[in-house]
Amino acid sequence: MSSSKSTDLIAHWPLQGHSKNAVSDALHGTPKGNLTYDSHGAVFNGRDARLVIQDSESRFGRDNFTLSARIWIDAGEAESIGDIASKFDPITRSGFNWSVVDHGGVTSASSNYRNLNFSFDAGTTPKWTDCGRPGNARLISALTAHRGELFAATSEFGDTEIGRVFRYAGNQQWEDTQLPCKANTAFGLASIDGVLYAATGRYDPRNSSLPLVGNLNLETRVWRLDENGKWHDCGNPNPESEDLYNLAIYRGRLYGAPSYSRGLHRLEADGKWTRCADGYPRFLSLCQWRGHLYGASNRGLRHQGPPPERKITFTSLPDSDGVYRFDDHTNEWTACGKIPNEDQMYSFVVHRGELFTGTWPNCKVFKSATGIGWEDYGQFHPDEKEVMGMCIYNGMMYAGTLPAADVYRFDGPHRWTNVGNVDNTQGVKYRRAWSMAVHDGRLFVGSLPAGNVYAMNVGAVASDSHQLTTGWHKVAAVRDVNTARLYINGQLKGQSTADVAQMDLTNYLPLAIGYGAHDFFKGKMADLRLFGHAIQKHEIESLT
Repeated sequence: MSSSKSTDLIAHWPLQGHSKNAVSDALHGTPKGNLTYDSHGAVFNGRDARLVIQDSESRFGRDNFTLSARIWIDAGEAESIGDIASKFDPITRSGFNWSVVDHGGVTSASSNYRNLNFSFDAGTTPKWTDCGRPGNARLISALTAHRGELFAATSEFGDTEIGRVFRYAGNQQWEDTQLPCKANTAFGLASIDGVLYAATGRYDPRNSSLPLVGNLNLETRVWRLDENGKWHDCGNPNPESEDLYNLAIYRGRLYGAPSYSRGLHRLEADGKWTRCADGYPRFLSLCQWRGHLYGASNRGLRHQGPPPERKITFTSLPDSDGVYRFDDHTNEWTACGKIPNEDQMYSFVVHRGELFTGTWPNCKVFKSATGIGWEDYGQFHPDEKEVMGMCIYNGMMYAGTLPAADVYRFDGPHRWTNVGNVDNTQGVKYRRAWSMAVHDGRLFVGSLPAGNVYAMNVGAVASDSHQLTTGWHKVAAVRDVNTARLYINGQLKGQSTADVAQMDLTNYLPLAIGYGAHDFFKGKMADLRLFGHAIQKHEIESLT
């Protein structure tokens, strides 16, 4: 990839009825799966369609490059949007990924929704930064990217303290958004169509082997944050429950569910809530994928006795499946397969076109290629009990744990590598790496009981924390030495620089179009170009 700027258009794939390179006899694409074309470009089905550029193995080493394209997405799809392009070896962690990131089911939150990311790495060492403690937080129950910023939902355990939502202001600073909550916890967060939603309720510290202390108000509500920074009450969809824990996005609409009892609720356009069909168990996490809303089950229904003891008992559901999925067309739940020896499924993530869920009490991750049936992908460590939040970051899958509050990286089936700790509180039974989100080029992680947020950086990651909307977008990904830049419709939307020696991205995997570390691409693509230099801002508008 060494040519002058005037002649360094290495490849142009118009994607108009074919996958050939229009500027040379090399680098032609080979269609795989059910790739089709319409009058606008290539249509990727989000299941198996992709292009493979077989003779690209030796490219992208230390050279600068730019990829640009026009992409069309439907933000209301019940899918992950997935990867635009990727050339990444997960064994050496070398190469790049260019993705539209969706992180639903990060415990109780939709942490990233339709966020464009471009990243590259060459096996660099993770670096952690302490981002402080929002207020008097004991639990960071959710982290969510919204309108270019990061928000944290918290639980506080003081007698007069309440759940709050904070905006990250950089370094170790957090700004209180003044959520008018009466209960002790803001649980789930979700950002959709420019609106941030928060679910509130009562978190019982005994669920983490902590004393029953603090504010016992059981108020359960959903709130929305307007453009002027004011919260509005969206009502209580589940008056019978002491919490509304999960918030999820499915087919472009907001759904909520409690953690202590059964129930699934949908917010309608008129502001009212519809109660959907109850699942058999209760659900600890919700994630949309391939047309369905998946629920991670808990095999025990929780009951709380009267004050002052408020004794907790459980009704066991030993015959329940590990995961269920909901179809809004039929208003029905379908069992998706047993997960042996695991009682609680806590989280979801989509990685390399497959669905993963994390479990208790053996701290394992299970994988499903179709959403039905599960394969054991390994235990993190014999002393760990539970997998909590999971995210994809710079081509790799990461997950947090209980009781150590460690963060692990997935390095292949049954291979999990500890990359750091986010809570070393002494004298407690359980510490949790509860929540995660990708923002500003870093992976943020929130904990219990310290209530701190840490951020991890690996390689160079340019990320945009705005939702990519329905329609056509001109996008570009730029590698400039160790700096990653991301452009959307001519505007610089993300940039970061890795503080390491110049990275060598060489790997011997083909360039994949429409597939990568996250998921198969769902949408349309046209005018994909590869340049052998780092395009500058004044050149961006002329790309497509």
